[in-house]
Amino acid sequence: MSTLPLRCFLLWLACCTALITSGVANAAAPPVGPIEVPPPVLSGFELLRNGHYSKALEVANHLAGEFPAHPLPPLLEAQAHFDLIFCQTGHITSKEFWHFSKTPDSPLNQPFARAVDKVFEFSAQMKRSPATSAEALFYEGTAHGFRARLHTLREQTLPSGREGKQMREALLKAVALDPTLAHDAGVGLGIYDYYADSLSPLIKLFRFFLFIPGGNMERGIAQLHAAADTRNLFSPEARWELARIIGVREGRHEEAVKLLVPLVHAYPDNALFALLTALEAEAMGDLGQAHAYAQRAVDATARMDPSCRPKLDPATQQVLERIVAELAAARIQQP
Repeated sequence: MSTLPLRCFLLWLACCTALITSGVANAAAPPVGPIEVPPPVLSGFELLRNGHYSKALEVANHLAGEFPAHPLPPLLEAQAHFDLIFCQTGHITSKEFWHFSKTPDSPLNQPFARAVDKVFEFSAQMKRSPATSAEALFYEGTAHGFRARLHTLREQTLPSGREGKQMREALLKAVALDPTLAHDAGVGLGIYDYYADSLSPLIKLFRFFLFIPGGNMERGIAQLHAAADTRNLFSPEARWELARIIGVREGRHEEAVKLLVPLVHAYPDNALFALLTALEAEAMGDLGQAHAYAQRAVDATARMDPSCRPKLDPATQQVLERIVAELAAARIQQP
């Protein structure tokens, strides 16, 4: 099996990426829907989306005492640990960045695992009450998605597949019990559906032997659109994942830029948002816009979590230098 199909398969198996990061008006608004998020918890997730992972960890540790036995504080903690792991070991270059790493070990592995285990523990307690069983299944499914994503980062196919399958099952059960959770669950289910349907025949055969259900690309994109355009816990993440699919996978770069711009403005300290926007603008031939967002990426890197700078500093600088050179060449060619 070649590396590229395997990576596509692994990305699909992760099914729930990026909590890395709703229309322009909704991009930073508090969620409105069945998942009621206390303002301090929401502030922690906003820190994550703005690239301040260590600060979000501090908030998560404080919230664990303020909201004991609730899945959200350890969910926030797990996401912060993952984002730090990705920034330190992930594939981030001046041409692309993917959730893959050749570094299997990290001192954050165990803290991440402990945080996810707490989500499962507290979700199991919530499931004992019919009033909170659907919400508990949502948290349980999200925790499986977090595990799958870390396995994907390490290119661990089988455990990622098992976790992805369990994520889908839990989220579907949650929506069956409470249909108003559809948009909250739409991030994981939408990514699952898209990538499950876009796999090569060889990888689909592999999926069949793992007893992992198939998907539907159009349905997946529709689920992500609905989740991005509706205020819910993960609407910024839905917009981010949708933009990545539309731009990187579908080659619809102009549409991807329109999806990304609200994130860049809502979370100006997250250099990843600005970096992808610059790359998509460059791909669609708008060098002026690409230059503006490349400069934003360089500036945001200086404000982002220090763990991200060793990889983002050279990546963003190289993107900016390349686009400046492309602009200069274009001016020379003008009559």
